[in-house]
Amino acid sequence: MLELDVTPYDSGALKAACKRIAEEVEHPRPGDTRLAAEKALERMDDPNLTPFWVKLLTESKALNELAAMHLRSFRRESVEGLSDVLAHTRYDKNRKLARSSLKFIATNAPDAGVRSVAKDALKGK
Repeated sequence: MLELDVTPYDSGALKAACKRIAEEVEHPRPGDTRLAAEKALERMDDPNLTPFWVKLLTESKALNELAAMHLRSFRRESVEGLSDVLAHTRYDKNRKLARSSLKFIATNAPDAGVRSVAKDALKGK
C-alpha cells in the first residue's frame, strides 16, 4: 500500500513526495509497488506540480506519458513547460508527446491567449 499525506498543504512537501514516488516507478524495489506508485502519480492534480511534470517529461523515459497527460492543461505555465521540454529533452518520444500536448492546447484551450502561446511554442518562438 502506498500512502501520501501532505497536511497541512505544503507544495514543497508535495513535490518531494511526488519525486519519491516517481523514483519508485523508475527504480522499483522488489514487490509490486511500481503499479501503486504510477496510480498515485495519476491522481496528483495540482498546478504547483507543473515544474515536476516538466522535469519528468524532459528527463524520464518511464513516466513520460503520465507527465504529458498532466501538462495537457489550459494553463500558461503548462504551455511554457511543454515549450521547455521541446527545447531541452534528449528523447524523441518525449518531444513528440510535448508537441502533441501543445497541439491539443492550441486547438482546444478556451483562452485565446493560451492558444496563442501554444501556437508560438509549436513554431519555436
